[in-house]
Amino acid sequence: MEYNVNYMVLRKNIINNLAESQLKIGYSENAVTLNYTGDSLRKFLLPDEGESIEEAFAQFARHVSSELGKLTLSPFEDRYALTVPVQGVRFVHENIKPEPFLEEFITAVKTPSRLKDIEDVIQIFKKYSDRVVCRKAEHNEFEYILYFSDGIPDDFVYCIDTDFGTVSYHRFTKEDYLSMEYEL
Repeated sequence: MEYNVNYMVLRKNIINNLAESQLKIGYSENAVTLNYTGDSLRKFLLPDEGESIEEAFAQFARHVSSELGKLTLSPFEDRYALTVPVQGVRFVHENIKPEPFLEEFITAVKTPSRLKDIEDVIQIFKKYSDRVVCRKAEHNEFEYILYFSDGIPDDFVYCIDTDFGTVSYHRFTKEDYLSMEYEL
């Protein structure tokens, strides 16, 4: 099988998730496990006809092993646990500078006095783009949905709650967000 261009998208997603984790909780010399739905991995890996996610993942893992180490994939329920060894976690810590938007956003979320309501959150988003979409959620899972319509500076959907004067969030790829049967 030739190198799959979507491998770069999955590589970027893994690195972005590790960088987010390191911003939130700090760097630690431990392996990190990321959870993916089967649909997400299928989209990232685009397995050939008859090829399993596990087979396609094995090829992907070989392509990124020099940077991220020996990745492992374990199915559980309707998801997959993708484990990045210490080598990959260290690679991100030493070589990847966090995106300025994500760094400012997470720093603000970690500093409760900085974000009091959704307007404070929107101001951080607008500092990095004039293409910010913010709307009230149409369900009870979270209060607001924010994202950059053009995917710049990132292409995630941020699901925001503002309870008791604090802000919390969940971050999804657009595909995963839409797969939960929510609308953008």
